[in-house]
Amino acid sequence: MVEAVASHTGVSSGLQIATHAIGTSVMSATIGGLLSHNVVGTVGHGPVYADSAFTTIFLIGAAGGVIGLILTLAMRRGRQPATGGEVVAH
Repeated sequence: MVEAVASHTGVSSGLQIATHAIGTSVMSATIGGLLSHNVVGTVGHGPVYADSAFTTIFLIGAAGGVIGLILTLAMRRGRQPATGGEVVAH
């Protein structure tokens, strides 16, 4: 991002924010559904969730991390480092 052309930084920031928001929303819904499906009882006014639900959630998170790592390594292959944009004199 340091050497990126100024006109492209807004686009990349917007895409990153949108992707982050969509990912957060989808995973929140997934985790909520998983937890609500695995209630084993109640204590006081709150539910008690099965341990398997939390194991599944952590496995989903780990799988997402591994997929992200693989995609990152695949995207780096064959690319040249940024050389910067044109220098514009003011």
